[in-house]
Amino acid sequence: MAAAMQVLGLKQSLATMRKMRTDVQAEIATKSMRAGLLVVNRAVKAATYTTFNRLTGFTKSGFGVRVYKKLHGSTRIAHIVQYPQSIAGSSADAQLIRKHHMPSAKGRKQATTNVAYWWRFLEFGTDGRKSVRTPKARQAARLSRKARKARSRAQARYDAAPSRGDLQPRPWVRPSLGSTQGSAVDQFRKTLRDEIDKTLAFAPKGGL
Repeated sequence: MAAAMQVLGLKQSLATMRKMRTDVQAEIATKSMRAGLLVVNRAVKAATYTTFNRLTGFTKSGFGVRVYKKLHGSTRIAHIVQYPQSIAGSSADAQLIRKHHMPSAKGRKQATTNVAYWWRFLEFGTDGRKSVRTPKARQAARLSRKARKARSRAQARYDAAPSRGDLQPRPWVRPSLGSTQGSAVDQFRKTLRDEIDKTLAFAPKGGL
């Protein structure tokens, strides 16, 4: 899911900012984008268990803001993301979570971090859930005869498996984004101007 917010009315501020060193520009942009998205993120977290029941708490606690340091062309990108969370520990809650939410590793060592990827299923709903794992897409004829036969069996098992029923969408992320865009843009604009003013106030006489 991706949604963009447009910020207007910063022509003079941006002109001033472009006179600064590249690293200073990057720092100001990062702080401003993070401040704006934190407004949305707080709303998303506050609304997390209003459309479905809380089970582990991972969905809410995993949401955070990431501002990417590397430019995408000339664009700096920031997202609200789900961060990995630790499910290690000897507490009863941790053991219960590992028992019910860690996939079978068949003897392999399991990582004790978890990303609450299932938030997407709740936000957007699902279509065609089955009681077995969806087989990987068939590859081209490079597969050996044995591999193609195994894929065929996997597809047959999937086709024969009973349906678990579809999940209806229970959106809360998109409504939170829609209700906070104005506040997020205002916070971005305020932070940008404040950071520019602060930088200018402490700038050496030789310039930035």
